[in-house]
Amino acid sequence: MKPEKVSSGSVLDYELLGDKMFVLGWQAGTKMPVLKVLQESSDSVLIAFKLPFHAQSLYRDCVDNLHVLTETDAYQLQPDSLSLGLFPLQSINAFSTLIKPCAAANGNDFYLERPLVSGGSKAFFYVNKVTNRSKLLSQIQDPVITAMQQDEARYRKRRAVAELDRTAQSAARKQEFARKVLYQPPYAPLFKIGKEVAIFNHLQGNISFYQRDTLTRTIPITYPQRKDWGQEVIIDPVLQRAYGRFDKNGIALLEEIDFTTGSTGPAYKIAFSFARKIRVYNGRVYFIYRDVSRQGRDFLYAARLEEL
Repeated sequence: MKPEKVSSGSVLDYELLGDKMFVLGWQAGTKMPVLKVLQESSDSVLIAFKLPFHAQSLYRDCVDNLHVLTETDAYQLQPDSLSLGLFPLQSINAFSTLIKPCAAANGNDFYLERPLVSGGSKAFFYVNKVTNRSKLLSQIQDPVITAMQQDEARYRKRRAVAELDRTAQSAARKQEFARKVLYQPPYAPLFKIGKEVAIFNHLQGNISFYQRDTLTRTIPITYPQRKDWGQEVIIDPVLQRAYGRFDKNGIALLEEIDFTTGSTGPAYKIAFSFARKIRVYNGRVYFIYRDVSRQGRDFLYAARLEEL
C-alpha cells in the first residue's frame, strides 16, 4: 500500500513520543511555524500551537523531554492534554553541551556519548545519578583518521621548521578546521534496547550489550561492509527492534538486525526516493519526502512497515 500523507501542510520536522506525534511545520496564513500534536495511531490533530519564534527543528532527549530548537536557542516543551507550554530558553551552545551528550537513560543510569577532542573518535560513559559512580564503557577510534592525524602532525612540524605559517594563530586555525571538518567521529550510535543499552560499533564490526555498566554480550555484524550501507540504524522504541538503512539509487531499504546473530532480515522498501528522517514506531514507518511537483515542499508520510 502506498504511504499516506500524515499532515497536509509543509513539514520542517517531527518527533514521536508515547502515543503522540509532534509535527513542526507551516500553516497557511502564518509567518511563524506551527507545532501540531497528533494522535499517533490515527493522525488526528489534538493541538495546534502557533510558535512566537522561528523554530527550525525538534529534539527528543534521553529522558523523553521534547525541545524546540531555533538557530540560537532551545526551548523545552511541556505538553499536557489541552495545551503546550515552553520552559525558559537556553542557548544552543549550552544545550549541545548539557543535553545532547546523553544518549540513553534507564532509571538513575545515564549513558553519555562524547567525541574526543582529537577528532575521529568517541567515548561512551556510564553514570549513576544517585551514587555518582561513573565508568568508561567503550572508546572507538577510526584507524584511518588516526593515520591522517599522524601524517598531519609530521606535516605541521615541517611547516613550523620552515616557518611557512605566518602566525601561530594561522596554524591553530588550520588544525581546528581539520578537527571539525576532516576528523569526524565514527558512526557508532548507542541505543536503549529494553533493559540493556547497545553500542553499534560499525568500525570493528560488532554490537556490544550492557546492563548498567556491565558488558553482557557481543555479537558480530557484517552489514557495514556492504556497498549500499546507508550509515544509519533506526530503532523502533515500542517493539524494541533495530533496522539498518541501505540505499540503492536514492531508494531507502530497511532491514531488521537480529540481536542474536547480527544478521539482517528481509528488506522493506521506502516507496519514495530520497526520503529523509526515517523513523519506525510501533511497526509503522514515518519519513519526510520533498515533493518537487508541489514547489519542493516537504511532507510527512507514514505506512505500516509490512506494507512497504
